[in-house]
Amino acid sequence: MREAASRVMQLRLMHIPLNSYLTQIQKVNSTRCPACGVDKENIEHYLLRCPSYAHERWPLVQLASKKQKPLTLRTLLGDPSFVLPLAAYTHATERFKQPGE
Repeated sequence: MREAASRVMQLRLMHIPLNSYLTQIQKVNSTRCPACGVDKENIEHYLLRCPSYAHERWPLVQLASKKQKPLTLRTLLGDPSFVLPLAAYTHATERFKQPGE
């Protein structure tokens, strides 16, 4: 649970280890999304656009629809009712899984 809370906080602070951020701090050489290959893997792409995570994103889409809210970064990162579903999404995508886990 601690890791999930940490990931949500990193998303909110815009300091999460996605390739667009990792290139800024010189940890990787490319901003390319490892899941789908699009040129820039940033928070918006990861949470809202990446076709490789459409299945994992579905619960977020359903919750936004139920709440009659648009599925946007503002909704995902600003509405407290999205914290647990967002944590579940980051876990389900396995994007931040370390080698050997």
